[in-house]
Amino acid sequence: MVGAAIWVKRSHRKRHQEPELIHHPDKSSYPPENSIPEFESEQKEMSPEEERKIILDRLRRTEELRQKFERRKKTDD
Repeated sequence: MVGAAIWVKRSHRKRHQEPELIHHPDKSSYPPENSIPEFESEQKEMSPEEERKIILDRLRRTEELRQKFERRKKTDD
């Protein structure tokens, strides 16, 4: 029973420990928040037809992956 008491004390202590602070490199090397030039320029240049084409392509690939997963699931059973 003594072992159980020690385990409870340890888990209790871990639960209430302060989370470790993660050191981040100098933030000045990052671009300003909400400013990602690559994506902003891509969005500005894209026409509605191009956006639609990309969305349909992603949907098609998602459906292909889903079907592939279903086939694998059937063969595993």
